[in-house]
Amino acid sequence: LMARKPPSTLEDIVPEYRSRNPLVRWLFLKRLDVAERLAHLDETEPLTLLDVGCGEGLLLKRLKAGWPRHAVEGMDHRPEVTSLDVPGVTLFAADLTKPGALPAARYDRLFALDVLEHLKDLDAPLAALRAALKPGGLLVLSAPTENLLHKSCRFLIKGTFSEEEGPCSSPHCHRAATLAPAVAAAGFEPVDSVSLPLPGPFALNRLFSFRRA
Repeated sequence: LMARKPPSTLEDIVPEYRSRNPLVRWLFLKRLDVAERLAHLDETEPLTLLDVGCGEGLLLKRLKAGWPRHAVEGMDHRPEVTSLDVPGVTLFAADLTKPGALPAARYDRLFALDVLEHLKDLDAPLAALRAALKPGGLLVLSAPTENLLHKSCRFLIKGTFSEEEGPCSSPHCHRAATLAPAVAAAGFEPVDSVSLPLPGPFALNRLFSFRRA
């Protein structure tokens, strides 16, 4: 098997944002558009937002530029996240699997895009996310479908059907169909979902919004 090469920089975590394939770029950037919509952001009152697993900070930049009244924070388990150049955004490193990873009842909106599917045990991460949300706050997350189309597209792009092979790959312990029930069982109320690029068998990725129950 091909050895999995870890990303050398934060910009390498999601190379699809800069893919030579315009359809791949569109899909990954569209996720950010949908995530913002599912978060029901508006300017009527200042909110505190956190991007969990923020990586290179692309969503952070979009949130700060589009919603300047809101306080925006970014967290990643990689220590180098604190060196990101994202003006007006608070950045910190933390391990979502450890107790006390996030401050309690601080956030109105949490984003966790393509994060939870990589964590084998979801109990501690989901407890941390729920504790970090204010009552009634929203959690927006995304996850791959790992259906036949998803695996076929991976083969066409990376030359392998396995998510553990190829550049900057990592195993998917969960998929959209199994992740959503686990989140609901952890004390979150399902609100909405969107499939990209199309519903049903044509979905490669699904985004969900949940309210803290």
